Amino acid sequence: MKINYEVLSVAGKIRSQNQDNYFANGLTKKMEDIEGYAVGISEQKYQIFAVCDGMGGEEAGEVAAALAIENLYHYLPESFENHWPHYITETNRKICEYQSFHQIQMGTTFAGLCITPYRVLSINIGDSRIYRIRDGRITQFSKDHNEYQTMLESGIILDERSMKIAKSRLTQCLGISETHFLLEPYVATLDSVVEGDIYLLCSDGLYGVLSEEQIVKTILDCKKRKNYICEKLIRIAERYGSRDNITAMVVCVDGKQHPFAKQRNIIKRFFNS
Repeated sequence: MKINYEVLSVAGKIRSQNQDNYFANGLTKKMEDIEGYAVGISEQKYQIFAVCDGMGGEEAGEVAAALAIENLYHYLPESFENHWPHYITETNRKICEYQSFHQIQMGTTFAGLCITPYRVLSINIGDSRIYRIRDGRITQFSKDHNEYQTMLESGIILDERSMKIAKSRLTQCLGISETHFLLEPYVATLDSVVEGDIYLLCSDGLYGVLSEEQIVKTILDCKKRKNYICEKLIRIAERYGSRDNITAMVVCVDGKQHPFAKQRNIIKRFFNS
């Protein structure tokens, strides 16, 4: 079964740097680039997609995201399904070592999707999200690791200002010393890949301003009209006031060749090169 994918990452209307990064079957954004775009079609049995949102401001959040993406190249697609815990531990160690050596503070979220012939794995740390759209309905398979989610689960009701602050305070990310905090990725095992499924991986610059209903409507409208999905999502998010970096990755499970898969001037990096 063919997998068509598209990803666009931009600095946004306010930021001068783009600390987001992505991995789409080996296609990534250069750390220093403020915008990245990639498309592809794959019939591989095992496929990996990920979005990372770097944190650290001027203190190299983009480096943390790039380190997380770079480390994915050390894992073959067919081995990542069983060795993702080692990837999380090893990536966290590398980011912590970089922080210690350079005496800076930084970290990154990680939202990863591993598609296999038998199942789909959703793995996340932080607040970048993974959604699936099936039969016109959207389901979130990631879990936000922030103070707001913790309070929500405890039944604590916050006012709007407190809620905004709580959402910005992560309780998990890559770049935390495990001597002080236990890393606990959220993992969801999904059923086998179904033709017609659409997965969306995104940073909070997108879902922070768009409702799930807006996301579904935009994606389905774009597919129907054969428009570019990620660009449309991001432009709408900017119009609705997103002030952050924005990354949107759409993974479509079907045998149809979407118009964005025909784009030229895309440099492909083979996963095991």
